[in-house]
Amino acid sequence: TNMIDLSDVLIRLNNLMGRKNLPAGETDNLERYCQDAFDYAWRYYPWTFSKKRATVALNNQGISYLPDDFDLEGWRSIDGVSEVQLGSGSSTTVSFEFDQNKGLYKAVGANKFTMTYQTEPPALTSNKKVPFPSAMAIALGAVIYAKEADNPAHADVTQEWDQFHVELDRLVGLAQRHTPRHIATYQDAMGTYTGDVGD
Repeated sequence: TNMIDLSDVLIRLNNLMGRKNLPAGETDNLERYCQDAFDYAWRYYPWTFSKKRATVALNNQGISYLPDDFDLEGWRSIDGVSEVQLGSGSSTTVSFEFDQNKGLYKAVGANKFTMTYQTEPPALTSNKKVPFPSAMAIALGAVIYAKEADNPAHADVTQEWDQFHVELDRLVGLAQRHTPRHIATYQDAMGTYTGDVGD
């Protein structure tokens, strides 16, 4: 996986906006636009580098806290337990509730389960690289937020949204191309087996 940082994205964003160099003044707004676009792109697909696996179980106080980096808006897959809306669960289902005191999500329902989940998007900074296939894709997304900020009432960002999604879809296609697959044999496709002579 490619590693990017905020500087990589800012350089591409400024080039897309018709500037040859980074502005010498404040770039706080541009940095926020880059982070917003990165958050969107991170959650767009369950990228391999964004997933973790954890076992969630009751602690000494009888509460099952989810990992610190669990992202409620991200993708997840829970083994052997169904996820339901909060308040409609049982011991074979699980819901997630935010604990204001701890600042963490806790599981309500099942006492113990294993899950694969998407982590929260990391912060884009200039001093630490994070995994993502393309800094240009993030810059394309940041252009949308920059144009909307320049003209909140009348910005037409339809073309930019389309470009952003085309680039994200291209990256998803590349990611899916490298995932392991079960190769279907002729028998798999036809639903038969060796020795099957029919009725």
